Amino acid sequence: MKGSIVTRDRKDGRRYFAVWRVNGKQKWKAFRRRKDADVHLTNVVKRVHDGTYREIKPITFQDYAKRWLAGLGNLKPSTVISYRSMLEHGLIPALGEYELSGIGVEHVNKYLSERESTLKAKTLRNHLTLLHKLFADAREGDYLAVNRLNGSRALRRPKALREEDSKEVEILDPAEVNRLLDSVDRHYYALFLTAVSTGMRLGELLGLQWGDLDPTKKIIQVRRTLYKGSYYVPKTKLSKRAIDVGDQLLVTLQGIERERFGSTAAPVDAPMFTTPDGVLIDPDNLRHRIWLPTLAKAKLRHVVIHSLRHTYASLLISQGENPKYIQTQLGHSSIKLTMDTYGHLFPREKRQAPARLEGQLMAAREAVQFNWGSACAPNS
Repeated sequence: MKGSIVTRDRKDGRRYFAVWRVNGKQKWKAFRRRKDADVHLTNVVKRVHDGTYREIKPITFQDYAKRWLAGLGNLKPSTVISYRSMLEHGLIPALGEYELSGIGVEHVNKYLSERESTLKAKTLRNHLTLLHKLFADAREGDYLAVNRLNGSRALRRPKALREEDSKEVEILDPAEVNRLLDSVDRHYYALFLTAVSTGMRLGELLGLQWGDLDPTKKIIQVRRTLYKGSYYVPKTKLSKRAIDVGDQLLVTLQGIERERFGSTAAPVDAPMFTTPDGVLIDPDNLRHRIWLPTLAKAKLRHVVIHSLRHTYASLLISQGENPKYIQTQLGHSSIKLTMDTYGHLFPREKRQAPARLEGQLMAAREAVQFNWGSACAPNS
C-alpha cells in the first residue's frame, strides 16, 4: 500500500488530499500544503505496514478540551481550576473550532505571540505546558497520531520581556533564617525548620505523616500533599521523593514526637504538623496568623513562605552541591527547571570559570614549551 496525493481547487484555496486504503476501506485527509500531505501520507503508510496504524477519532479542540477536563478527577481542585481557566479564557476561544489533529506549531506560536503583550511569560509557559499535557493525552486516546509540539525546534518558548516578569527568587541568608526561627512561636518552630532544611513545598510539609520519617536512613519521604483538608498525590512523578535530612532536624522532630506520644511510637498515619489543638493546618491561617507576625517580630522584609524553599536551594548551591542532587532533593521535573530557576545564584562560579579555563590552557602551553626546551638542550 503506497497511497497517493490528490489535488483539488476550491473557492477558499487549493487542497491536497492524502489518500490511502486500510482494512479494505479508503481513507483521506485534506491539507492546505502539499508538504504536510506528503508527510502525513508517508507516516500513515509506514504505520500500516508495521502494524502500528490507529484510526484517529475526529474531534475539535473545544470538544476534546471539555472531555479532557471532565476526566481530571484525580488532581487537586486548584489544579483543575487553573486548567479550566486557561482553557476557557484563552485556549478554547483561540483554538476551539480547529480540528484537534489540524493544530500545528504555527497555530500555537500565533496564540503565544498575540498574548505576549497582555500575559506574563510565566503564564504563557503555563499555557504551553497545558497544551503539551492535553496533546499527549489525546495521542494516548487515539485522537492524535502525533504530538507536534514534542521536540519542535520552531516552537516559541515564552521568555520574560518585561522587568516585572523576570524578578529573581527571594531568599533569606543564614543570619535571617536564624532570626526567623528565633522569633517563631515554639509550636511552629519544627515546621519552619523542616521547610528550610528540606526545601519542601508547603502542601508537602503539611501533608507529612510520622511514617514518612526514617531516622535510620536519615530521610523524609514525600508521599502526598495537603490541599484544603484533603490529601493528594504529589504534583509530578519526581515530586514523590526521599529527602536527606541532618541530625539537628532529626533531633527536633523526634523531640516533638516524644512530647505528643511519650514513649509510644507515633501512629504512621498521624500528621506530623498540626495546630496546637491537634487539627490539620490551614495554609491561609498559617500565612496570616503565624508567618506574617513572625516576619514582623524578626524585623525581616516581607517574603512568602515559599521563599524558604528557595533559601534551601540557595544554601545547597552556596556549599557547592551538584545541581543534579539539588534537582532530586527539590523534586523538580528536570535539571533544566532547576537551572532556569536558580542559575543566577552561581555568579561567582561564572566569574571564576574563564580564569580557570585560561589557567588550564596556560599550564598546557608551559608544559609543551618545557618539554620542547628539554629536548633541544645540549647534552651536559
